[in-house]
Amino acid sequence: PEKGSKLHRCFVALAVVYPSTLNTRVVSTNSGLTPKETSALLVALLSRGIVERVEGRRGRVGGSIWKLSSTAQKMVKP
Repeated sequence: PEKGSKLHRCFVALAVVYPSTLNTRVVSTNSGLTPKETSALLVALLSRGIVERVEGRRGRVGGSIWKLSSTAQKMVKP
């Protein structure tokens, strides 16, 4: 994602905790976006193959659980 964009902020929120997973609420808090925005952006990143949904928890407290995809992990590794 383009640096400085909202997509990039979501990506970075997951990348800094790699290889751990985060739920939607924590990604939202770490990226400074609303939970609704974060959900939509994570689905956009999912469609691009950048993140994976580990567990779908729609409508439950905290939201779904996410992790970086193997493709994105290669970009993050030092």
